[in-house]
Amino acid sequence: WEDPTWSLYPTNSLRNRALTMAKSEAVLSLDVDFLPSQEIVSMFNGRAYEDLMRVLDQKTAYVLPAFETSNSGTQGVLLANKVATEGKEAMLSAFSGGDAVGFQVEQFYAGHGPDDFPRWASAGEPYPIEYAKGYEPYVLMARRFVPWYDERMRGYSRNKIVQVNLLAEQLGVKLLGHHRAFVVHSPHPKASNFKATKTSGQWEILLDLYIKIRRDISLGEFVPVVSFADKKKWCPKTVGAREQERVIKEKLKAKRARREAKLKAGRAGRVGRNGVID
Repeated sequence: WEDPTWSLYPTNSLRNRALTMAKSEAVLSLDVDFLPSQEIVSMFNGRAYEDLMRVLDQKTAYVLPAFETSNSGTQGVLLANKVATEGKEAMLSAFSGGDAVGFQVEQFYAGHGPDDFPRWASAGEPYPIEYAKGYEPYVLMARRFVPWYDERMRGYSRNKIVQVNLLAEQLGVKLLGHHRAFVVHSPHPKASNFKATKTSGQWEILLDLYIKIRRDISLGEFVPVVSFADKKKWCPKTVGAREQERVIKEKLKAKRARREAKLKAGRAGRVGRNGVID
């Protein structure tokens, strides 16, 4: 406890535990202050679930557009519950009337702007979404394709950004906006996690880590750090985790081959006319 950053909320550690305990083939990683719309419930029933898994098994993630209410008080909480319960038509009414807006699009457009709220409003079928730096949507995925979350990222900042970056750029997961389902933020007092991350110095640590992770992802070499005591016995690897290891092994194999070829070329260059290395 001498290091104050270890008292920060271990978001990614808990996400990993939840992932290992999930019983469904499809999982939704959603912050606790968001409500999923009723369409998501219907997607997990009978034939609809089979149709859902046919899409997700193609290494595709459904993006659920994220909204927030304009009123940040009790009225906002009531509206969030109403639209989540009643579904897309209720959200369309709130959105067109200005009572609901895209989540934090004014503060940080990159985070959810690519959800493309106007397109979602008129969509009659799923629509493609192009990944962009800083994007952090809420996604519904096949559990076996979800990679582990990096547990070094404690506190507030960039944990979802890193995960989506990994999915889109290194693991090749396709992003598809769902045409009906969505999530909505339920207003609450500002969490202490943000201030604690800032004052403890963890903000700068996370920024440095984020820069390093983005570089490793661009090279196809990023593997998240986890704290499982025994990775083999009680924590079976997901396809996403195995894919990361396969990429790393191939990169290391190629690197060793290049090094050996360079050494061989160097030795050949040092051989004199009498066949003896100088």
